[in-house]
Amino acid sequence: MLKINFYGLVLAVNLILISFVPVQAQSIINKATPNSQSSTPRTNSSKKKIVFVKPRPGQGAPRGTKPAGSRSCLIADTLPFTPLLPVTKYADNTQLAWSLTTQERPRFWFYVPFSASTTKEAKFSLRNQLGEVIYETPVKLNQIPGVISISLPDTKEPLEINKWYQSYLFISTSCPNSYKIEKKEASGWVKRQDITLEQKNLLDKTNLSLEKATFYAKNGFWNDAITILGELRRNGLQNHEWKELLESQGFYNIATEPILGE
Repeated sequence: MLKINFYGLVLAVNLILISFVPVQAQSIINKATPNSQSSTPRTNSSKKKIVFVKPRPGQGAPRGTKPAGSRSCLIADTLPFTPLLPVTKYADNTQLAWSLTTQERPRFWFYVPFSASTTKEAKFSLRNQLGEVIYETPVKLNQIPGVISISLPDTKEPLEINKWYQSYLFISTSCPNSYKIEKKEASGWVKRQDITLEQKNLLDKTNLSLEKATFYAKNGFWNDAITILGELRRNGLQNHEWKELLESQGFYNIATEPILGE
């Protein structure tokens, strides 16, 4: 009887030890790494990625044009003189650089690769689909190369909803050791489109610029998204999201270029 009690006692002790070891081991780990949850870098899995959903131009869109070449001696580096716009490519080898905006007076973004020493003058022009000039202004380019933006002044009439407008940036440049003036241009289209009541309610729920940029990108309003992220990056914020948005449309090298003051 005593022998049975002895083995029963041994069995009970073993069971207790088995149940105790994991807890004790976890206790030792916790003591070895205090505040382990706060010291371990968190993965940013909850962070919303900037995803641009490119819409289709739809009926009434301008016709695409064939991309023009450029003379290398006029360019400060290998990057193109281009509007920062998504491009729709067609089967006939033409393409259309364009975007949507909700803004009455949107901002227009360009990458200028020319050096200041070879740039003589520059002019921005906004025209309607008939080619009539809506707004024109000279542009100072003292800090190029880099990304620039141009806004419509409050004194100009707002863009009409569902109307197409073409923006141009004209630049006169000269090659080093040459008196020949070359005229270069970058252009793209923009259409103002109203948002739905449901979309407006979603926007009204946040005052955060990054969340608004995410909303605009997701709903196809490239112009609004790039303007918000461009201003944040100009002020030293949200560099990753700016880069993410531009790279989504193939602007890999331009995404790291500086944004110059307007």
